[in-house]
Amino acid sequence: MAAVPAASISNLVSHNYMSVYHDYLQQEYGAKPHVGGIVDRLWERSAIRFVSRVKTPVMFVHGDNDQLVNPAEIEQFFIALKDVGVETLMVRYPREGHGMRENGHIADGQTFDRLVRNAFSAVLHADDQLTRGRFSHHCPSKQQ
Repeated sequence: MAAVPAASISNLVSHNYMSVYHDYLQQEYGAKPHVGGIVDRLWERSAIRFVSRVKTPVMFVHGDNDQLVNPAEIEQFFIALKDVGVETLMVRYPREGHGMRENGHIADGQTFDRLVRNAFSAVLHADDQLTRGRFSHHCPSKQQ
């Protein structure tokens, strides 16, 4: 099983200063980030803050020309995951913005989606079998 975030924000503080929507967080929180302790709230809600808790492999997907979520957002998290020993992969698409437009890139996304759904379905099915007592010899950590 793996997580596959696409065009994701890892750090709300850095995102504020790299996005064309740099005023979005001001609208959301009522002030600019470095006013009134808002920067602390943004950091508290940033995914990268919790990187040491991540155990699931991650494959980041992002367009190189994304103006809404700068590719530096995935680069930060990618490096942080490597630092804490989590298996990770970064897939960046040339010429793409915030979402895929080119046929080959769309096909990749559909393939990733199908693979993740199939893997998730297999895990759910295996867990269901384990709760009924089947296959427990294959997964000692699941035995009760």
